[in-house]
Amino acid sequence: MAAESSYIKNNTNGSAVLADATGTPVTLTLAFDKGDIAISGLRQKFNEVGIVKRRGKRVSPMWGERTEPSCTLSLFMGNFIGGSNAAPGTPLEFMTFKNAYSANTSTWKTDPASFKLTFTIEGTNFGDSADETVVLNDCILEEGSFQEAADGNTLSCTLKVCGSVVITNSTGTATYNEIS
Repeated sequence: MAAESSYIKNNTNGSAVLADATGTPVTLTLAFDKGDIAISGLRQKFNEVGIVKRRGKRVSPMWGERTEPSCTLSLFMGNFIGGSNAAPGTPLEFMTFKNAYSANTSTWKTDPASFKLTFTIEGTNFGDSADETVVLNDCILEEGSFQEAADGNTLSCTLKVCGSVVITNSTGTATYNEIS
């Protein structure tokens, strides 16, 4: 039996949660995301691949400097910031460690502040033995963009993934990171 699901999922079958590194993590479920999460830069190792050449001829491939995957997503938004400094605040506040989330603990270094994004793809409702999770560790908000629109104001976010990417389903776990 093949490990791959026989059911192709779409943008209505996922959910995303932000988390900090507090002992009991502070979390925020992205309730108004548009269902357009995109992850790019996944590769065997998060390093450039170089080719060693001697007199113009290939000798050997080699690992080079670290590269960072990225993640983009869009969220419908009512406000940039919440109505008080108490949680739950907005996703922008969480990703920038402001107001309700100013006491959050960064998942990596103190500055710039980083967080974990867990993207879950529903599988059990479609006959899979488990849901699949994609954990993006040590994400930093690289850029946020606001767009006013008739069908709902939108915050678009670009995240830089400075840590590992861990994908888990019922058959196992695949961890993508840089060479040690």
